[in-house]
Amino acid sequence: MDVSTATPSITIVGAGISGLSLAAALQKRGLQAAVFEAANEPGGNIKTLQSGAYRFDTGPNSLLADDAVRQFLADAGADDLMVAPSEVSSHRYILWGGKPQLLPTSPPALLKSDFFSWHTKWRIFSELFRRSKGAADETLADFVRRRFSDEAVEKVLKPFVAGIYAGDPEQLLVREAFPQLVDYEQQYGSVLRGMMKAGGGGRKQSYSFKGGMQGLAKALARNLNVTYGAQLAGVRKIGKRFRLLFEGTGSVETDYLVLALPAWQVAKIVADLYPAAAAAFKEVYYPPMCVVHTVFAKKSVKLLPNGFGLLHPKAEGTFMAGSIWSSSIFPDCCPDDQVLFTSFVGGAMFAENTLMPQKHIVSRVVEELQRIYGIDAAPLATHFTRWERAIPQYDKHITAAKQAAAMLRTEGIYCHSNWVHGISLADCIRAGVKLAAEFDRH
Repeated sequence: MDVSTATPSITIVGAGISGLSLAAALQKRGLQAAVFEAANEPGGNIKTLQSGAYRFDTGPNSLLADDAVRQFLADAGADDLMVAPSEVSSHRYILWGGKPQLLPTSPPALLKSDFFSWHTKWRIFSELFRRSKGAADETLADFVRRRFSDEAVEKVLKPFVAGIYAGDPEQLLVREAFPQLVDYEQQYGSVLRGMMKAGGGGRKQSYSFKGGMQGLAKALARNLNVTYGAQLAGVRKIGKRFRLLFEGTGSVETDYLVLALPAWQVAKIVADLYPAAAAAFKEVYYPPMCVVHTVFAKKSVKLLPNGFGLLHPKAEGTFMAGSIWSSSIFPDCCPDDQVLFTSFVGGAMFAENTLMPQKHIVSRVVEELQRIYGIDAAPLATHFTRWERAIPQYDKHITAAKQAAAMLRTEGIYCHSNWVHGISLADCIRAGVKLAAEFDRH
């Protein structure tokens, strides 16, 4: 397709989950959008590598879907590709004292478990009746300390945030990263009471997709107007419209421009037109992350994985931030007589570990897995992925970036990515559906 001949009223730059979800939601409403992607395939950071008998997801490993997200997937024709996890995926583990400890997920389990001290158990149950209020710029760690305890921060919050956000709760702002916690406190006087009143927000289930997570992106893209290999070089304003200049492939004019891109890429694109906004976007921090896949013969693993995965608190002094037990959740990712670990190195709290050479990182990961799980053999296969910029951090810089994004909306440029509307795949899908409804009202 020659992009110089296309003049869509809505143009989306970026075929990651945010851009694809928006385009699919627009299509459902009878609105068409042209999607331009610099790479030669859809998905953005959603990438799957099939290497012989092994399936390696090098970006997101699952999608946590509620009823609304499942309906979106059904409407997009992707529901027949969804793969539910094994029953044991509800078991989550924390490394403590060098050994995996099952995280209690119910009041009876909490009381019986020795995972928390009696002081923290009392703080958790008495949170229902504790009235307090934090500062406007309160961090996530300070919020949890105030509502619960420092032990809860060290044992659960820090490894959880490192695993989900690749972040540091001492830096993330609770109002930005987990606004529902603040809402629960303000509306109900208690986080736990708010959770009970909300009822969990509907039934949620984690899913993968046939062929791996990138199967989701390919399913969304197959019925959309996507041009690949289209590297956006610049944007010019022509009256109320925009002219997009692509490297070596011409230009296109559009009424509305959606930049479904990371903040630093948006900064480059809008720098000439909106330098102040670009400066704010540059400040959004994306910590580095390395993903190491390792496969071992099951017979060589003394402590066989039986759950979703194991998170490592920084206090444990480990090299890795944690591992997902991929073959325990989705057994079809490797042969039955083998075990596949997806391990993470780096993130905001472990960033210095990513500076080492690839060979050294893989070696350290293998040694740590062998020690924790009692593995007495070398891996059958390994795969290494380095993300120089992983997940946007909702820290002190994100507020200014979001304000700049809101200003660009008044100009007809929509910043539509996980640094704006939430980092999870489900957040991106819901945001796409919401933005499509806004365009439908124009």
